Amino acid sequence: MENLMSQYTYLTFRFEKEMPRALPGLIVGDFVLINPNRSKTKQYETLIEEIGHYEKSVGNISDYSDPDAKRQEAEARRWAYTHAVTLDELIYCYEHHLHTIDDITEHLEISAEYLNAALEVYRQKYGEQFNYHHYHFDLRSGLNIDKL
Repeated sequence: MENLMSQYTYLTFRFEKEMPRALPGLIVGDFVLINPNRSKTKQYETLIEEIGHYEKSVGNISDYSDPDAKRQEAEARRWAYTHAVTLDELIYCYEHHLHTIDDITEHLEISAEYLNAALEVYRQKYGEQFNYHHYHFDLRSGLNIDKL
């Protein structure tokens, strides 16, 4: 988490104990609030999603009945998924024999649900099978990577 925050020096991060329990995080301008009453994994996932809002959202998108707000929310989440679970990191896992979901999620410091959501983004973007940097990704049933 510290490494991620250090990449965004123009943002101010604060872990606010007084946040409502149901609110995992919030970004207002360049100020990011994270609820520290959640697991470190959930804090990291929230942090990268809030950074995704900074990168991809414009204005107040808290009204989810607004189609544009829903679109921006989805775009920020997709950005977060693909930055938390990069194809290069998945190749690193493959090369270092981190093949199980538990191994991969522990290395990336994310939950299995988050990994699966990221893989779904890649399925939508590239299809169930694709090549990337001399590796073949097969996402038909989970994650399978082979070197070409």
